[in-house]
Amino acid sequence: MVCLVKTPGTVQICGDFKVTINQHVIVGKNPLSRIKYMIDKVNGGTLFSVIDLKDAYLQMLVAAASK
Repeated sequence: MVCLVKTPGTVQICGDFKVTINQHVIVGKNPLSRIKYMIDKVNGGTLFSVIDLKDAYLQMLVAAASK
């Protein structure tokens, strides 16, 4: 891991996970749903929510014992 000094007063932690975490990631085998199907599924809904995962690009499953 490497710490980079960004704008004054901020630090960004960076890491090259190709040799550490990536080898343990299990890639999903299911295809992504088509947008038409997803729109049809929410048709008629009255309550919707949004979650912003833009900065959470390192999402991965964690073993129950590690939580």
